[in-house]
Formats: sequence, C-alpha cells, structure tokens
Amino acid sequence: MMKIKNKFISLLLSIFLVFLLIGGAFAQTNHGDEEMEHGTGMMVNIPGEELNVKFLSMMIAHHEGAVEMSQYVIPLAKDPQVLSWAESIINNQKEEIALMKSWITEWVANDTSAQTTMAHEMETMLKLLQEATNPERAFVELMVDHHLSAIEMAIPILMQGEDPKLLNLARDIIATQTEEIYQFRLWLIKLNNY
Repeated sequence: MMKIKNKFISLLLSIFLVFLLIGGAFAQTNHGDEEMEHGTGMMVNIPGEELNVKFLSMMIAHHEGAVEMSQYVIPLAKDPQVLSWAESIINNQKEEIALMKSWITEWVANDTSAQTTMAHEMETMLKLLQEATNPERAFVELMVDHHLSAIEMAIPILMQGEDPKLLNLARDIIATQTEEIYQFRLWLIKLNNY
C-alpha cells in the first residue's frame, strides 16, 4: 500500500513539474460563474532572495485563506472526516504561518503586490464556499484546488531555491498536500457514488 502511495505522489509531482515547465503555471479553476487564476507562474525564474520573499508573501496569504475557509466550515460540518480535515488545516497552517512570518523578517521585506493578489484569490474561494448549498462538498472541492495552487507555488522553491529551510517547507507542502488531495478525491468519489 505504501509503495502505491509513493508512486502516486511521485506521479503527481512529475505531472506538476511538466505542467510548470510547459508554461501552465497560470492554472484556471472554474467554480460556478467565477474563475480564479492562480498567479503562481510569476514565481518562475526569479533569483534568490526575491523568490524567497515572493514565495513567503504569497504562501502566508494562501495559508490564511485556508484557515478562514476551515473556520467557516467547522460549525456547518456534519461529516466527521470533513471536520477533522478542517481542524487539521487550521492547526498545521497556523503553525506554518507563524514560521513563515518569522522567516520573512530575515529578508526585511514583504511582496505586498503578490500578497494582495493571493489574498484576493483566497477571498474569492471563501465567497464560493459561503454561497455553496453543500458547504462540506464545496470545502473539499475548493481545498483540492487550494492545495494544487500551494504545490504550484512550492515547486519553484524546490527547483530554484537556495535556502534549506524553504526547501524543507516546499518539500513538506508538496508531500502533505499531495496526500491530502488524494484523500479529498477519495472522499469526493465516494460521495458521488451515493
């Protein structure tokens, strides 16, 4: 079972790398009438410290969006699995937010443009969740997209980054969120079969 899971993670990572290399980093996701454009393509081929600052600025806002969506769905969740995911996302991402905020001060900078763009994308996701007739399903579907964009942001750090702690964070984001996408998709498949 572990061998299959590792192959799945390797396959998914390979797909993302190919996707990134052929210029598909501006992934568009359509939910209802609104489209969200993940602006992660702006992180390709950026040098050193500038890449670090852009990554942290975007990922902080991105994680804050996940926390807000999770906090929104908790009082509405009836499925124990959805509740568990929401609580786990809050705990894990708040911890990573604190870590990233401490690191960004090392570079005495913040890319407010990148952070604002990402914050707007997160507001759009939260609005979609708030308007959903089935908030549990919407939460899981949106978290698939949310995690995909986090992986897209982490790949340039993994491929070009030079700071070991950011490389570790990027690796952890890719591994953790790939596994969670797998679990979310299994839940959605099961839901669709009923």
